[in-house]
Amino acid sequence: MPDELSPCIQLRALVAKRLPEYNRALSAVRRELDAYAWQVHSAVAPRGIGLLLAQTANDFIDVLDDISMVRGRPAMRGLRSIFESLITMLEIASDGSEVLDRYTDQYAIDCYQAATMNAGLTGLNGDDLRSERHRRRKQQCIHKQARDKALAKTEWQSRKAWPESSLKDRAARHGYNADYDLYRVLSSLVHVTAGGARGIERQYNDQLAYRLGPDLQNCPMVFNESLRFFRLFAEALSTYMDISAERLIRALSALEALRSDYRKLISVLMLDCGLMNFPQ
Repeated sequence: MPDELSPCIQLRALVAKRLPEYNRALSAVRRELDAYAWQVHSAVAPRGIGLLLAQTANDFIDVLDDISMVRGRPAMRGLRSIFESLITMLEIASDGSEVLDRYTDQYAIDCYQAATMNAGLTGLNGDDLRSERHRRRKQQCIHKQARDKALAKTEWQSRKAWPESSLKDRAARHGYNADYDLYRVLSSLVHVTAGGARGIERQYNDQLAYRLGPDLQNCPMVFNESLRFFRLFAEALSTYMDISAERLIRALSALEALRSDYRKLISVLMLDCGLMNFPQ
């Protein structure tokens, strides 16, 4: 591999070479996911379902791409989002339109807030700055009425976020207490707590060393759990919409069948690339 290539590009090439079945299975999942999304759309899904499916599917594909490049840390952040999507879908499936309406209302609130912030204007000037400010004013006009309507609802008077309870409580309500523990571990990366540096610190005698580069050792875990969470999400959505996810589930199962081979490959790559398997 040329030295100028990033470690992730080099690792992706190694994964493709040593486990070509992964890329083929990933392509099949992409095709079936596109077909499934169109099936949901054709069934005249509520807008909130379309929003939730789009976010979850994009997060899932990002995670699978990160896994192919052995980018463990961003993959773990994506896994965290997929778990939140699963719990949201279970809430909608169990409580129906009221939860779905609150979820959808949040879209206008967040879009209006994004249009009113100054982030992203740094470095712009002249026509570029005027153009971006004009675009944001248009976005404010587009979302203001829906945002005001949402905030006028009784349940929004004392809250500015759509869930009625914490994610921990919602996860427990649907039997995902143990998985919430995983969510807390994943959150350490998102919130940049010291625990988010697990696996990249090691002590050599009296010296501490910190490794820079892709996190290989967490990839097998993310591979397993992202497939499990997304399968559960698709099953819950399909039950709610009364549609079939059989072909998508079949494609996911083909990818799941590679879990053991992927884990073995990661162990080999950690040795080949000279990356230290630091203790957790």
